[in-house]
Amino acid sequence: AAAGLRHLGIQRDDLLLAGYDAVWADIPEQAWAPAIPAVTIERGNLAIGTALAELMLARLADRAPLDPVLRMIAPTLIVPGGRPPMALS
Repeated sequence: AAAGLRHLGIQRDDLLLAGYDAVWADIPEQAWAPAIPAVTIERGNLAIGTALAELMLARLADRAPLDPVLRMIAPTLIVPGGRPPMALS
């Protein structure tokens, strides 16, 4: 997305980018990126997988209802580098 915006002549101070799944820090190509996302969302894949496995094991052991179960795993807002996102004006 950032490369496409640069191609259109949009500078990094003109627009803030938000990431998703906090993958920015996990990809080697980020080393060549001139900008990092202002914020990213970590949806909690480990917590989601853990809750899913616990529910599945409980159902297999007849300790959970057969009706659908809703579990909310709250996402986390991550600000890379610990700096607050810039305000849009």
